[in-house]
Amino acid sequence: MTGRSFKGDLSEISLPDILEILRTSGKTGILTFRQDRMKKSLHIKDGNVIFASSNIPEERLGDLLLSWGMIEKEDFQRSVALLSLKRRQGRILVEMGAITPKQLWEGVQNQIRHIVYSLFNWHQGVFYFAEGDLPTHENITADVGIIELIAEGIRRMWNVSDLQQKFPSRRAILARVNSDSPSEQITLESFEKHVLELVDGKRTFQEICRDSEIGESETIKVLYMLLSIGYIRVQSGSMNETPEQKELSKEEATGIIGNYNRMYSYLYRYMMREVGPITEHVLNKYLMELKEANSSILKNVSMRKDGTLDGAAIQGNLDWFRGDNKKDMLITSLNEFLYSSILAVKRTLGPEHESRVIETLKDIRPEL
Repeated sequence: MTGRSFKGDLSEISLPDILEILRTSGKTGILTFRQDRMKKSLHIKDGNVIFASSNIPEERLGDLLLSWGMIEKEDFQRSVALLSLKRRQGRILVEMGAITPKQLWEGVQNQIRHIVYSLFNWHQGVFYFAEGDLPTHENITADVGIIELIAEGIRRMWNVSDLQQKFPSRRAILARVNSDSPSEQITLESFEKHVLELVDGKRTFQEICRDSEIGESETIKVLYMLLSIGYIRVQSGSMNETPEQKELSKEEATGIIGNYNRMYSYLYRYMMREVGPITEHVLNKYLMELKEANSSILKNVSMRKDGTLDGAAIQGNLDWFRGDNKKDMLITSLNEFLYSSILAVKRTLGPEHESRVIETLKDIRPEL
């Protein structure tokens, strides 16, 4: 993010991507969503959600406590009558003896989760993130990890008809992402583990759906969840190629890197024009995933301000690489970042934009 704020449309970039960008960048500020007259806000601190609010009456704390069976209707009505005294409804309910302080804290934290989860079914609407200090008047907060929220939010999605479009094609090969960070781990359900075990770096998206025991629709939802929380990645697809293994000169390597960098630069400019500064963090997220899976060619390689990769760092990694398939390794690694960047276009802007950029890229790389 190059500024203190960014905004966009939920039809162009998904909620999991927005939350993941805030998590990986450790941002603090308020993320606001609007759809017609509905407004919901998430307070983000150091990349985690600590509070949520909504202007929908059914999502007020008292209404939720009543719907969850935690308070009686009579107590709810009495607390509403006392709201004119400018005290919070939760405090009024505690003072009335309708709930305990522990139940109040648990209720607020469940309310926060409820509001976040409800946003996963918003496929239309606008969002705005304002970076900066948070209001100090919220005394009851949570510290909910975004990975946990993304996983549970996707589990609760009821409209999954568009999730297949989040993947580049049914022929895309999916692979696991190795991560040793405990903070990244969530508890998977048995059926989710079953789908994850089918992701072996060899099966395509279509083959995983075919081999899964839970049906295609539910399998796609699980795969989307695993992709969104960084457990799996798109490894390759119909664009992948298997070049001949032969000695790679420095001049040839420079030419290959330059050719791919022209494509990366175009994709970066295209996304910047469509979605703005959020582009940098979306693409860096994919690069980070590839660096974790590809510790040789892309190790310590950074993305520059124009969207290209640091050619000198790639050359340095090639110099240290031992083997007779340097060209194969180089093209495979650069292909995967190209494929991930095109996937980013599809996930944030839609398949029409994906087709458009591929057509343009054919002028640079005709075999696409």
